[in-house]
Formats: sequence, structure tokens, C-alpha cells
Amino acid sequence: MSYFDAHCKTESELHTVGALLCILEMAAFDHLTQDDAPIASGIINLIQVVAERVKKVQELLDAEYDVGRPRPGGSPIAALHREIVRRNTFLNGDHGLSEDDFEAYNMETVALADRIVDLPAQNADDMLRKIMGYTINGDHDLSEGDRAQRIFAEARALIGGSSVAECTEHQLHRVGA
Repeated sequence: MSYFDAHCKTESELHTVGALLCILEMAAFDHLTQDDAPIASGIINLIQVVAERVKKVQELLDAEYDVGRPRPGGSPIAALHREIVRRNTFLNGDHGLSEDDFEAYNMETVALADRIVDLPAQNADDMLRKIMGYTINGDHDLSEGDRAQRIFAEARALIGGSSVAECTEHQLHRVGA
């Protein structure tokens, strides 16, 4: 399950739980004070349904966090991004390099930024770090070149190819489920 799919399912479950709680609140205010056993039984059943939905939301949240959580020790993308940031910070500071040394160091940093595109992103954090590494933390544009197209394709694959509109439609169907 992609992070995007997990997030959509979690959000949809939260909407369902919210709707069930509204129904429960209305039923409690309208009928709980009456001495009507079938209504009280129905409210108890509704409470059980809400409890099951809350458990499902917790499971979905756990799955969502597992998909989106960076791995312990960081990924190869995270490590390369940190190196790019370190090198870029050095270049933007008082480095004392000659113009030729500065240019050589800068070109090595750009080569690392190009190399980050080839590493596979495992989650949303990796994808963000890949984009930030490739653009050297926004110093360069994410152009329309081959590397940019590969980044966009990987981002689409990582989120399951879904669009925001598909997620919203999916949520609407799930609320009624």
C-alpha cells in the first residue's frame, strides 16, 4: 500500500467515525432518557460499531506511519541529501577556496545531486529528499529534463498513480461503506 493510499483510507475512516459519533450523539439525546430497551440496545450496538471503526483507524494510521516513516539510520537518499546539504552550506560560506577549487567542488556537488535521481525512493521522506537533493535545496530548478521526468514518474508510482481527485472520490465512497 502506498503512503497516499494509506492516507486516503485513514482519512475516510476518520470521516466515517465522525459520522457515526454524530448519529450516536443524536440517538443518545433523543432516546437515552426514555426507558426503551430496543433503543438502548441499538445505541449499544452503535457504540460497538464505532469502537470497531476506531480500531480500524488505528490500524490504518499504523500502516500509514509504517509506509511514510523513514527507516532507522536513514536511507541512502537521506545520506546523500545530507552530504549535498553539507557541501552546499560549505560553498555558501567563507570557504577560502580558489575560483578553480570552488568550481571543482561545486561540480562534484552537482554530480551528487544528479546521482541522487538514480536511487530508489522508499517513502515520501525519500521522495522529498530526492527532490531537495536534486535541486540542491531549491538553489536550482526542477527542470523538464530527463532526470526531472524520472523524478516525476517515480513520485507518481510512489503515491500509487492516484490523483487528489481520485483520493477525494475514494473517500466519498468509503464514508458510505
